[in-house]
Parts: sequence; C-alpha cells; structure tokens
Amino acid sequence: MLLEMIVLIGLVGEIPNTTNSALELSSEPAYHFPPASRCEIVPLEVRKNRVLAGVQIGGAPERQFLVDNGFYDTAISPDLINEVGFSASGEKLANSSRHRRVPHTLGTVERLRFGDLTFENAPVMTSPLIKQFSREIKKRIHGVIGMRLMSSFLTTVDLARERLVLRPLDAAAREELLSRPGTAVLQFKPHPWKKTSTHLFTVEIEIDGKKVDAFVDMGYHGGILTTLRPNELGTWRNQPRESFDVAIAGFRGRGVRVWARDVSIGGLEGGPTALTYFRAAGAPSFAILGVDFIKRFEVTFDFERRELILHRSSSD
Repeated sequence: MLLEMIVLIGLVGEIPNTTNSALELSSEPAYHFPPASRCEIVPLEVRKNRVLAGVQIGGAPERQFLVDNGFYDTAISPDLINEVGFSASGEKLANSSRHRRVPHTLGTVERLRFGDLTFENAPVMTSPLIKQFSREIKKRIHGVIGMRLMSSFLTTVDLARERLVLRPLDAAAREELLSRPGTAVLQFKPHPWKKTSTHLFTVEIEIDGKKVDAFVDMGYHGGILTTLRPNELGTWRNQPRESFDVAIAGFRGRGVRVWARDVSIGGLEGGPTALTYFRAAGAPSFAILGVDFIKRFEVTFDFERRELILHRSSSD
C-alpha cells in the first residue's frame, strides 16, 4: 500500500535586528502581544501527534486551534469572520502545503483569549488553508496559533505533560530554566530556501556523528525528516518498505523510513531513532524535528535571544 505524507510547515519570516520581543513582518503593521507578567500555563491536547489548544475569540465559544511554531501568524477559518468580529485591513499571499500561493486576509479581532491570557485588538488573518488542515488531520480545527504570539514570551513546549508554559521575557525566568541539570542551549541560525524569499530558523544537531541544520517544527507530526542520504549518515534501513510522497517548503519528492544509531542535540543524546529520508531534486541539506522527537524534551523558544533551551523530559 502506497503511503502518502504531506508535511505541514509554515515559512518563518527572518528575525530583524531589534530589541522588541515580538517578531514582525515588514509588510504588516507593528503589533506586540503584551508580555506575561507571571508564568502562564496553557493546557494542550496531543492527538495523533497534532498539538491542539482551546482558543476563544470575541464572544464566540472556545474552539480547537493547532499550535504550530512553523506557522507565523494567528490564523482563523473564514467561517468565523462574522461570529468573532473580524475587521479586515489588507491581504497577503502565503504558501499552502501544496505550494500554491493562496490569498489570506489580514485584520484584527477585538479580543483573543489563550489560556488565561487575553489580548485586545489582536492581529489575525483568515486562511482558507484551515479546512485543508482539518481534512489532513481528520479533526475539525478552527485556526492556528503561530510563532508571532509565542515569540512574546519564553515559550516552553512540554508535550509530555500536555502543556504550553509562557514565562516573562526576563533574565530571572531564563536563569531558572538554565539552572536545571540536563539542560542544553542552542543558537538559532537562518537557513535560506531556494524556492522562497523567507528563512527557516534552525539549530545544529548530529545524526550518527554528522552535523546538520534542523528546524524544530510542531506542525510536523513525525519524528525526524532529513534530506541527508542514509549512506552519509551511517544509518541502516528497516525491512524493505514502499516509498511515499513528501512535500515541503516548495520541494516534492519521495520518502523512505530508515534508522539512525544516534541523534544528538546540544550534547543530549537521543539513542537509536527512526527517521524519514526525503529525496528531492534541488533540496538543500536539512532536517526537521517533529512532534515525535519533541516529546523527549521540554523545548523552550527564546526568540529575543535567538536561543532554543532543551531539557530532557522526566517521562523520557
């Protein structure tokens, strides 16, 4: 049976040289989500390796949204426009997972509630891709919480406990995270894509001793995907299996399951790990660390300092 996989990954805008905590796209009005004054915990649901959270917009009932750091903006389904009091302000094009340029409407909503945090006049965009995402994950979702909101905080993704921890962007909160044994800090760095005008931000990992840039992506439901060939990595293959389709960031190709003897990130070793080898003409060398891999750690994004802070999950 032919397996088919579509990797849902958002394209992240380049981080400008600014001391502001929130990230901005130059084509949009500046907006900064108010920073947390205390630690806030947002419950998550991990269903079939999809990360979901309840979000309330305006006076509408709470609905399920995907939480995905690979998606930049907060997006809502066009079906919600009238119900949530959406005010349009413009339009932009964004890539679909099938690599078509799809129009998205930019605007604001009067109130957005995420966990116990409430944001007034919050920027959102309507996205026709929400219905596509619902079909692909076989669950009705109504929007996506993206990196733009998460970048206003020290955001810890703790999938073992099914929670998102939003801490103030201050030195004390960061030092508390770094003081725990078994913690590693990695620097973000840009990774240009030939087929887009944006950048992904990656960290360096080692697969079987070979260094490769990897993007931590909560929108990818698998473990590790890489374009590095199995013979480059020293991996060994499973029993023969049919290949399957993979589409990511403008590239389409074939994937096959392989095993790596060891995956190391920030000096924290992961041991034998299943991964997907992705073969596509013109694709650069890279890896993606998806939900199956993220589950092993508490992953904290510090966009102000361009750092990824990892702590091995107590349940690992």
